[in-house]
Amino acid sequence: MAGKTPALKGSSFSGAVYFHAEKPATIENRTSHTFLFCCYNWCPDTGLAKRRDDFLGNYPHKDTWLNRVSCLSDFPSLLESKSMAKIFRLLVLLVSCSSWLSVAMAAPSGEQQLLNYSQTHDMVAYDGIPMLRVFDSGRVQVHLPAYMKQAGDYEYFLTGEEMKILSDRMARKSVTAFNKSALAEKLHMAEAASRVQGAQLFAISDNTYTILKVSPGGSEPGRTIEWSNLQNDAQRYSQVQDLVDLAETERFLQKLLHHPHMKKLD
Repeated sequence: MAGKTPALKGSSFSGAVYFHAEKPATIENRTSHTFLFCCYNWCPDTGLAKRRDDFLGNYPHKDTWLNRVSCLSDFPSLLESKSMAKIFRLLVLLVSCSSWLSVAMAAPSGEQQLLNYSQTHDMVAYDGIPMLRVFDSGRVQVHLPAYMKQAGDYEYFLTGEEMKILSDRMARKSVTAFNKSALAEKLHMAEAASRVQGAQLFAISDNTYTILKVSPGGSEPGRTIEWSNLQNDAQRYSQVQDLVDLAETERFLQKLLHHPHMKKLD
């Protein structure tokens, strides 16, 4: 590749590039990992590949990434075979997809995730990334999906007082003793009582889903709380205290998604 831009076609996937080499390319001899990290963006209009020397240049976990993929880049001779080149491209894609996402979103060594939270809706596609992650260091990662006005990834740190409030919220009975079937039965009974009293019928066409995963650490197992239309149900069945309390907890987590101190990540 030295001094020339080879005829490579690729598409970005979470910052990585999946190359399609029409002809075997010479591996640049700067490091044993250069093939994966000399990044080119292919322009479909001109058919030209533009070199990106800055790819992963300042990425803090670059050494981890390099270690994960070194086994692939140590065998450039594979590219000489057309069939093996296809296998090589497939391996690069698989490693790129799994390693980049796991490394980019992983907590630094010694840091433990306390919880993650998401809210999804029938009308929008869920990208699978939690909207909120909170770690025991006080660090918070926020991911606002593409359909939101301030879409992007953010980070900030909670104060000691904010961490205490969050800890108190997670220690409430509605979280620690959450039982979906038992809570659903309480709602069923409340709804039956409302019908007897001639209450107005109520229906929701597009559902909203709450997903809260709590990881307290130690020997205590983690907990997953999932509920549809939490805020609406809490308003309709205000006599079900556990449901009302869960809705309050979700509103608190929603505020953490728009914290005044959060900074957008590059």
